[in-house]
Amino acid sequence: MTDLVKILASIKSLTKKGFTIINARTISIDSGIAARELELLMLGLDAKGYISVTSAGMVSLTRKGMEAI
Repeated sequence: MTDLVKILASIKSLTKKGFTIINARTISIDSGIAARELELLMLGLDAKGYISVTSAGMVSLTRKGMEAI
C-alpha cells in the first residue's frame, strides 16, 4: 500500500483529529492538532507531487494523486 493510499484510507479518522473534509479532494487542518508524523507524511506527498499543501492548511489531491488512487 502506498503512502497516498494509506492517507486516503484513513480520511474517516482524520475528522476526529482536527481535520475537516471539504470535498472529495480537499482536507482542511482546522485545529493545528495534527500529529507531526501525519504532517511530515503530507509534506512528503506534496514534495512527490501527489498532493498540494497550502499555507492556509488546505490539502488537495493533484492530478497525479487522483491517478494514483
